[in-house]
Amino acid sequence: MEEDRLRLLRLPKVPQMLVEPLTDEEIATVLSAVDRSTSAGARGYTVLVLLLNTGLRASELAGLRFEDLQLDQGYLRVRGKGNKERIVPLGNNAKKELLHHIYRIRPETERRPEEAVFLSSAGQPLTTNALKLFFSRLRGRTGIRKLHAHTCRHTFAVKYLINGGDIISLQWILGHSDLSTVRIYLNLTQAQVAAQHSRYSPMDNIRLLRPLRRGKRTRSQ
Repeated sequence: MEEDRLRLLRLPKVPQMLVEPLTDEEIATVLSAVDRSTSAGARGYTVLVLLLNTGLRASELAGLRFEDLQLDQGYLRVRGKGNKERIVPLGNNAKKELLHHIYRIRPETERRPEEAVFLSSAGQPLTTNALKLFFSRLRGRTGIRKLHAHTCRHTFAVKYLINGGDIISLQWILGHSDLSTVRIYLNLTQAQVAAQHSRYSPMDNIRLLRPLRRGKRTRSQ
């Protein structure tokens, strides 16, 4: 046909699935399930802390090189989708864990700028498949079926907003080019705030209030 009859039709919107973030109790359960007495477990613990405190993607964490670490300034230089580079704040606890991993846990290999920060037990750069296996084993130990590397990213985003972070800086930290993608976390944040209110609402939990009882009316009423 010479005329495009479909040009006026609106494309259907793809439904956005909200990924439920980890609760504080679940985070504690996951961290306590890691055996830090082994080198693999200690590395896994650092991976968890880093993902939960930076919102990195699994591929971004696996791709970290020593030249990307700006520990004195407290940030990482991350290459995300489309090879776009961004600055991601690290945080004190994550910085301590990362330093502990580098100098106490990481296999003894050269720490040249181009070398990977995270290595396997065989001394090879950590892969995203190895991270998937790590989280699969953690799901089996904890019973938390929603646990994935990306769940840590969602958890970071929601906690960041709840603790007072703004959506613009969150967009930069996560490396999203479209602000509408980050707005998903606002919905999750609002849902969590509503749940917290129903749990800790002062007037719902106060014990001094009693429902009024209806009595018989007197003649003066």
